Amino acid sequence: MVTQWKSDGRTFLVVGSDVDRLDHESLFADLEKLGYCGRRVHPTDVTTKFTAEGPAFFVGEEEIRPALVFGWCDNEHLIPGMYLLTAFERSGIPVINTAQTLFCAQNKYLNSESLHRNGVPHLPVLSGSSDKDLDHWIPSLQFPLVLKPIVGCEGRSLLKIETPDALKNVAKVLAGGSQNYYIQPYLNNPGRDIRVTCVNFKAVHAFHRYAPTGKWITNISAGGYAERIELTPELVEIAEKAARAMGTPIAGVDVVEDIDNNIYRVYEVNSMPTFYVKWFLPDDENLISAKLAEFLVETAIEHGTIERVQPTA
Repeated sequence: MVTQWKSDGRTFLVVGSDVDRLDHESLFADLEKLGYCGRRVHPTDVTTKFTAEGPAFFVGEEEIRPALVFGWCDNEHLIPGMYLLTAFERSGIPVINTAQTLFCAQNKYLNSESLHRNGVPHLPVLSGSSDKDLDHWIPSLQFPLVLKPIVGCEGRSLLKIETPDALKNVAKVLAGGSQNYYIQPYLNNPGRDIRVTCVNFKAVHAFHRYAPTGKWITNISAGGYAERIELTPELVEIAEKAARAMGTPIAGVDVVEDIDNNIYRVYEVNSMPTFYVKWFLPDDENLISAKLAEFLVETAIEHGTIERVQPTA
């Protein structure tokens, strides 16, 4: 909730929820170092008034006009957040993580379309809604496979499918709930993957994510652990290409080492990567947050919604 709104227009607005408050608080601290202010509102905190003079946005009874809006909406907040981000953008306020960006990047089906179309090394995908049609495709598939929810995060609901019958059974359950299946080959890898974070389409940070002993899912929230690594030219190239392919200036690019073919492949591109990584990398210098604050400020200056101020010490 916005509690103190700067009347001089130096406030940057995050549209999101307090689930990611550590990320937001880190960003706000770095914005303050640059002489600006950050606030977060939940999509439901904003009231919009449409008139012939144009839209006006309110939190409580106070009208707000931020220097820039940063979209950070997912799950049940995505659709109402998309409405709001689109209205802000059309009113002339710059938006980073637009409605289109968030919608496409949070959809694995559209991730795969964009990555393949733009020549980013990815994995073959089969996706559909009819379990009966699988009889045609199963002879060409190699098991095991990985089944993923088309919209999902943090490694939730990932399944390793060992047999054709298991695949058909899961697809039938999904079809009963009007959901599509999305399957990829299970890739031979060293028990880890790599998260590369990009800011303004430039790779700025990378770490390994290791699966817990005896497990195969590497997400930190699923029990995995992290180790900071240096960015190599190969990682920079594939991550930045993937971020541009998805149109995500703020991107968490998940890269896997394909052992059999000795190449990197991109699993997916996340438009809401955590940028407060100190909770699992306690010695990290918090570079992502600082780079993000600088990027948001420069974007607002380019759009003419703020002027450059003297940073605080």
